[in-house]
Amino acid sequence: MARTVLFSNTEIADFINENFEACWQSVRKVPLVSIDLGQGNVIKRTLNGNIATYVCFSDGRIIDILPGLYEPQAYKDRLKQLCLASKYFSKLGNEKKNFELEKYHKLQESRLRAGKTPARFIAANKTGDGEIEFVTKYGDHDKRWLEPLKEKSAYKIKALPTGDLASWQHLLDDVRLNESEMRLKIHNYFAKAGSSSKEESPAKLAGWLYKYVLHADIEDPYLGLKTVLDGTYPFPEIKANR
Repeated sequence: MARTVLFSNTEIADFINENFEACWQSVRKVPLVSIDLGQGNVIKRTLNGNIATYVCFSDGRIIDILPGLYEPQAYKDRLKQLCLASKYFSKLGNEKKNFELEKYHKLQESRLRAGKTPARFIAANKTGDGEIEFVTKYGDHDKRWLEPLKEKSAYKIKALPTGDLASWQHLLDDVRLNESEMRLKIHNYFAKAGSSSKEESPAKLAGWLYKYVLHADIEDPYLGLKTVLDGTYPFPEIKANR
């Protein structure tokens, strides 16, 4: 089993290593921006990238996706859910699996669209046989991640944090955005008739996911910035060579 060393949070890294066969793929080189301010003053920095966590069957077909960055406890909770989902679907035959997986995405889409908390997988330990149940009603401890963004706070500039990265308000706002708008788009994609039975893999879906869900088109060498940079630039002979 591959072991992930890419998480600084050892609790998350240990959970992934114990429950998944982890792998990592970079979909493009990290963009680097340089600004020459003259007199030897140059600013160099990377542009913010993005990330997605795919949970797949052993054949590589996607079960579900966690888009973007997450606060550690929310991330671990979602990983637990997808671990239970994998166990739930994997015990089914192919035809039944496709039907149940499509039904799962349709249900989650409808609940998110209605502003409700997602349905949950639970381990029904009381039966003593390790069965997994899928329930739509449970406590509202998770509802905080689905609260509407107040005044679009995820897009406001905030003071630099002084504590742990996981406590950044910006990061918490990102989780709310991931768990509402972004996961809604993902469930909608897989809820379409027959989509769940397709051989969708991370490699096949990456272009769509980064462009339409994460808004970072990995197939555009300029990451959508060319129009912004050239749209009002007054020197066409220079623009043509940019």
